[in-house]
Amino acid sequence: MRGYDLIIFDKRLSEHIKGVSLSSFIPESPKFERKLPTSHPLRNGIPMPLKNNMGRYTERKITLKITVEASNSQQFHLKRDALYKLFVQEDPYYVIYTWQPLKRWLVTCDDVFSVFQENGRTWQEVEISLTAIQGVAESVYNSQASFNLIDNKFHFGMNIGMVDNPSYSFVDKKSFEVYNLGDITLSPVDHNYQVEMYIEGKDVSILNATTGESVTLLGQQSKKNQLTLLMPYIINGSKVINTRGRFPTLKPGKNKFRISGATSSSIKFITHFYYK
Repeated sequence: MRGYDLIIFDKRLSEHIKGVSLSSFIPESPKFERKLPTSHPLRNGIPMPLKNNMGRYTERKITLKITVEASNSQQFHLKRDALYKLFVQEDPYYVIYTWQPLKRWLVTCDDVFSVFQENGRTWQEVEISLTAIQGVAESVYNSQASFNLIDNKFHFGMNIGMVDNPSYSFVDKKSFEVYNLGDITLSPVDHNYQVEMYIEGKDVSILNATTGESVTLLGQQSKKNQLTLLMPYIINGSKVINTRGRFPTLKPGKNKFRISGATSSSIKFITHFYYK
C-alpha cells in the first residue's frame, strides 16, 4: 500500500532493505492485568474487580507481514540475512508504522521467524511477531512539544481535543490542573514521566486531589536547587531527598494539583503519553 511502511531505527524499512516492504501491521488488543486484594467482594465465589484497580498493562504481540522481493536467489538470501540482522536485537527498540506516525511502540523480536525461498521463486511474504513490552503505544513527543495541529507533534486519535493549549509548567501556583492526554494512568516508575521543580519552603506537600495521592518533601528546600523526579525518587543533584509518600500518578484527563507549605515554586511536568 502506498505510503504504508515501518519506521525502525529512525528509517523506513523500505530504505533499510530495498525490495522489502510492509504489508500489514496488526497489534493485539491491550491486556490489563488486575491486582486483586486479599479481602475482596465475592459474587458466586468469584472475586469481583474494583474500580480504580492498581493493575498494569502487560506486553502484547504485534504481527507484521513483510513482503520480500529480489531479482535472483542470491539476492533473496542476502535480504533474508539483512531482515534477521535488522529485527533481532539484544536491546528493545522503537518502531512506528507510518499511518500513525506520532505514536511509537517499544518492542523486542524474541519469537523465531523464517524467511524461506519457496520453489526457487524470488518473492515471499514473511510474518514477524514483535512483543510490545509496555503493552501500549507511546507518543513520539512529550508534553513540552506544541499541541497545535499545524505543528504535527500531536494529532487526531491522541485526545488533543480534551483541552485547548494544555500547560505543563507552573510558577508560584498553589493549585493547577495537569492533563494526561493518554488513555492510561501515568506512573513515574512505569512510564517516561519526569518532573523538574524549584521549591522554597519546609515540608512542602504536593497533592493530586483527583487521585488522593501526595508526596511531602521533608525538611527545608531551597529554590536554588533543581529537584528532579526520577522513577520513585526525587533527586537534588545526585542525592535522593527525604520524602513521605510518592509523587502522584496522573489519571487520564484532568488532574487537580495543590501545593502547600511552599513560599515559592516552579514545577514542570515532562511526560510522554500512552495510548491503547
